[in-house]
Amino acid sequence: KNDVEQLRRITELENSLIAKNISLEKKRLTIIEELAYILNEDPEALTVSRILSITKKDSVNRDLLSVSKKVRDIMEALKESNSANRLLLERSIESAKFAINALYSEGRDSIVDVSR
Repeated sequence: KNDVEQLRRITELENSLIAKNISLEKKRLTIIEELAYILNEDPEALTVSRILSITKKDSVNRDLLSVSKKVRDIMEALKESNSANRLLLERSIESAKFAINALYSEGRDSIVDVSR
């Protein structure tokens, strides 16, 4: 039961991070499109490094680096959340397999292959 509650909390956090990431990605794409238009650049080639090399204002560069760091932080949090979810799911599956095999072990063959 504790694993289920932990999985629920991690899933809620993950969903929150995904929603935040989607929102930031939409903003990023809008900004890239606008910058590409203003700078007469290809939006696909307009990376953070390219923008930093074009712009000369420290305030723009600070803001851009700040947003870039936020996106990287969110992506790292999502990776950690996915890893934790994977481990919890693997444990839950193993526990379920064990319980099912214990229930059916009385004179029957195992109905779940625990070697998977």
